[in-house]
Amino acid sequence: MIRDPESFAAFVDSLRRFVAERLVPRERDVSDADAIPEPIVREMRALGLFGLSIAEEYGGLGLTMEEEALAVLELGRTSPAFRSAFGSNVGIGSQGLVLAGTPEQKAAWLPKLASGDVVASFALTEPDAGSDAASLRTRAARDGDGYLINGTKRYITNAPEAGLFTVMARTGAEGSGADGISAFLVPAATPGVAVGVPLSWVPLTAVPQRTALSHAFGGLAAGLVGTAKFYLWLSEGPENLTAGRMVAISAEIILGFLTFTGSLMAAGKLQE
Repeated sequence: MIRDPESFAAFVDSLRRFVAERLVPRERDVSDADAIPEPIVREMRALGLFGLSIAEEYGGLGLTMEEEALAVLELGRTSPAFRSAFGSNVGIGSQGLVLAGTPEQKAAWLPKLASGDVVASFALTEPDAGSDAASLRTRAARDGDGYLINGTKRYITNAPEAGLFTVMARTGAEGSGADGISAFLVPAATPGVAVGVPLSWVPLTAVPQRTALSHAFGGLAAGLVGTAKFYLWLSEGPENLTAGRMVAISAEIILGFLTFTGSLMAAGKLQE
C-alpha cells in the first residue's frame, strides 16, 4: 500500500536522482577502495535510508512493504555494495527489535538505528552452522538478571561498524532444534564481545564481514527479543525485498545489453 502517492513519488524521484548522480558514478571508486566514502554515507542518512522500515515515531520513514519494494527497485540500479551500508539497519539487523522488542528497547535503539548513528548487525552464522538455526552451538544461560552468551559467529556483515548485534543463541536443551533458539540484543560495547579478522575474499566489495567472536555477558534480561515473531518475519519479509532487488538488477543488465548492441549497430559493426 502506498499511503501518500504524491509524497512517495517525490521520495522515489529524489532516490532515483541520488542513485544516478551520486552512486553510479562512484561504483568504480567503491570497488577499488573496497569501502563506501563517508560523504555518501552521510547523504544516505540525510535521505532517511537507514530508517526505511522503522516507524516514524522513532525517526524512521516507516515505509510499507510495497513502498520499500519500490525503493529497493531504485537502489537496485547501482552496485549492491551501497545498500550494504544501511541494509542491516532496515532488515535483519533491526527487525527483531521492530517486531518484538519491548517499549524500552525500542526507545533506546530505534532512533539511533533510523538516523544511522548506530549500525545494526545480525549474528546467526557459525563455523559449523549456516542459516540452519537448529544447528547453532552458541548458548545463552541465565546469569542473575541477564544472560551469559558464549559462542562464535562467522561471516557477520557490518560487524566492524556495528553498534548493536542481534545474536541468535540456544536457550533450550540440546536437540530442541529451532524451537530452542532465542534472539538477543547485544551492544557491541558489551564486555567480552570481540570482532575478528576481516574476510578479504568476500566477493562483494565494500561489504565488511568478519568472524565475530562473542563471549559476552548479554546485559539485562530485557536483552531477550520475542523470537517467534522475528522468525515469522525472516520466513516472509526478506524474500519480497530480495525479489525487488533482483528485478532491478536484471533490468539494468538488459538495459546495458540493449545500449551496447545499439551502439554496435549504429557503428555498423552489428546487423539486425
